Amino acid sequence: PHWLKSINEQGELVPWFEGNLPDRRQSVGELYMPNGAIYMIAVDVLRKQHTFYPGCTLAYVMPPERSIDVDSAWEFYLAQLILMDQR
Repeated sequence: PHWLKSINEQGELVPWFEGNLPDRRQSVGELYMPNGAIYMIAVDVLRKQHTFYPGCTLAYVMPPERSIDVDSAWEFYLAQLILMDQR
């Protein structure tokens, strides 16, 4: 849950968990998980702040079918099935 982000009115990524948890799951709203596909940051900012998420980080929302996270053999298998289906 620490990786989850929400997007504010300016299109910036902000931590979703600050303070108390909502009473109901349905009250949380839309949440996003960085997928590591695209990072654009000035080198001097990265060196100075040591993070890919400095203040005012803009979001780029990708559709789920373009955001396959492959960390296991099972996820690799699922990604292969999706790729074969799109031919």
